[in-house]
Amino acid sequence: MRLWPRESLAGIEVGSSAVKFVRLRTGHRRVSIQQAGLVEYAEGDDREISRALATLVQEGGLQGQAVATVIWDRSLVARSVVLPKMPDDELAEAVRWEARKHLSFPVEEAVVDYLVTGEIHEGVADRLEVLFVGVPREAVLRLVRLLEGARLRVKAVDTNPLALRNACFLNMPTEADENTAIVDLGALRMEVAVFKGRHLKLSRTVEMGGEHLTRAIQEALHLGFQEAEALKRKLDVGPQASGGEMEAARAAVREVLDRMVLEVQRSLDFYKAQTREREIRRIVLTGGGALLKGIRQHMDMGPRLSTAMGLAMRPAA
Repeated sequence: MRLWPRESLAGIEVGSSAVKFVRLRTGHRRVSIQQAGLVEYAEGDDREISRALATLVQEGGLQGQAVATVIWDRSLVARSVVLPKMPDDELAEAVRWEARKHLSFPVEEAVVDYLVTGEIHEGVADRLEVLFVGVPREAVLRLVRLLEGARLRVKAVDTNPLALRNACFLNMPTEADENTAIVDLGALRMEVAVFKGRHLKLSRTVEMGGEHLTRAIQEALHLGFQEAEALKRKLDVGPQASGGEMEAARAAVREVLDRMVLEVQRSLDFYKAQTREREIRRIVLTGGGALLKGIRQHMDMGPRLSTAMGLAMRPAA
């Protein structure tokens, strides 16, 4: 069985504070990172993103490279629904009708895609478990324009939870009935994704991230943003860390982290209430926020490149 496509994809993630890429080396059922890069920026406007992409492409020799990328948008919706079993053409239309119930914008302005994740057999009625994603078409076109402007060939646009699934489950044995939560801590937002086996069942975005921790230090100690950011990177927020001149900063960060933990717990409680599942087998912590010292212990787990790595593992077609 061939696990990887002949034309390998580089994973490109355009985040709120950095552009990241990963290119993989594969063979003999093993995968390793061949190249990786990251360019940060202060403001995530199109001009700065274009400059960062140009730097990555030039330094990484990525001109003309086929890439998979991830779409970030506040309006993006990912839902797992159950529909009657039907032919593919009818299912596509049924998914669009279902999407109307969940999207905050007209479905006519959306890109809607879906994946059948399982079948349910109950008596003589067969039903399908379907994961669908809806996102504004203009958000997708903007992202594609940025990447193509940097001389990259966009072959796939994925969602963050599915990209993280590829990376996090690579070497993690997972039973079909096990529940795993991936908590991705970005600069501006936190995403909680719950999987049953390898199937995405819940995706929720919370507008809290690493910058909120920096702002908390900024307000507590009356510092500039860059000073607060540098101090945050030195902090240990673990339960055993205490005392010293950085205690005020630590207390401010812990207060925000406690709110983030509460949002994670709410997401997991909602999933268990909706599905009647009793146990989340494991929680995986990833994203740039996972680099904060002691956060694994406080939130009771390859941080910043996880999404880009998962995108690079995506089949080309």
